[in-house]
Amino acid sequence: MLLTVRLEPDCDGTAMVALHTTTKRKTVTTVAKATG
Repeated sequence: MLLTVRLEPDCDGTAMVALHTTTKRKTVTTVAKATG
């Protein structure tokens, strides 16, 4: 995945990073709910 992002144009790379960040937030929120 990381290699693919690096080969993609900058605009697509940024979109992938944004998507990854969003996914990470959802995961953290889910874990927080499960833990808390």
